[in-house]
Amino acid sequence: MAQYIIRNTFSLKKLNYVEETGTVIYHSKMTCGKNKKKFVVYQAEDFIAAICQHIPKKFSQMVSLRWLL
Repeated sequence: MAQYIIRNTFSLKKLNYVEETGTVIYHSKMTCGKNKKKFVVYQAEDFIAAICQHIPKKFSQMVSLRWLL
């Protein structure tokens, strides 16, 4: 788990935390489908849950096949 904390999988420059409301705003250059917003607003707990989905299970790895395209 430490290797994922040391080396971020996303840029911290894209994150804003609003302490008053407990929300995290993630900014992106990409838009998805009909959603033309370039940001997503999460509750702090939901953001942590979304990030944890990208941590592979023990003894497994996540492989991106993007380079094949």
